[in-house]
Amino acid sequence: MSKITYLLGAGASCNALPLVNNFNDKLKDFRDRLWEAVQKQATITAVQNRAIIANVHELFPYNGEYGKDFMESILWLKTIAEKHASIDTYAKKLFIKNDKELHKLKATLSCYLLLEQSLQMTDKRYDNFFASILTRDASGIPKLHKDVNIVTWNYDTQLEKSYEGFCTDPSFVYKGLTQNKNIIRLNGTCALPEKDNVRTLGHCDFNIPFLEEVIKLFKNFMVPQGAAVGYQPNISFAWEKAGIKDNVRETLNGTTTLVIIGY
Repeated sequence: MSKITYLLGAGASCNALPLVNNFNDKLKDFRDRLWEAVQKQATITAVQNRAIIANVHELFPYNGEYGKDFMESILWLKTIAEKHASIDTYAKKLFIKNDKELHKLKATLSCYLLLEQSLQMTDKRYDNFFASILTRDASGIPKLHKDVNIVTWNYDTQLEKSYEGFCTDPSFVYKGLTQNKNIIRLNGTCALPEKDNVRTLGHCDFNIPFLEEVIKLFKNFMVPQGAAVGYQPNISFAWEKAGIKDNVRETLNGTTTLVIIGY
């Protein structure tokens, strides 16, 4: 029987997230786009007469302690993108020097990607992709066929965001997709699905409580108390790994058809 492996590159998400050559452009207006989204949500909340869970002025842009730290780190990331061939190149420099700033880079990049995704529509091509390969079992959770693998180089969670659209319950994303052994993230993910309280951040649309949770996540990434209880950025770079893990080889063994998307 045929066994299909889909290999996803950065171009697979280019309608929702920046590529290397336009990363700097996206960072330039990120603060303005984020603030516009905050104001819009605050207006909607007021009109609907619901309590605003987070105090906007304390969170953003500079009044709240960790909101300030996060936005300053975004400006730092923007400077890196301007001065270096790519953020990945700068990360390699930090890695070679064994510089602890690599942790800050991963934390900032992770939280930026979570927010950037929330401000954009999911790349529609993922919907077409899942519509062609998903089935449904008696549990109601959308399923991948056992002979279908997805291997992605990307840090983003476009897979999760699209997959949720096929679910009747958001909790199905973790059960049906994140834990699926046939989905391999070679470079990790900007999300942190291992932690119950932030598990859904990878497939949320933008709202003020979501912004609050992302800023809290950044804080937990950056303080020793957070690291002590498992808050570590999930992003990794290809050159940080010695080779392909045995479990990846085992999953991909027997592939008869390789479909490459986004290269």
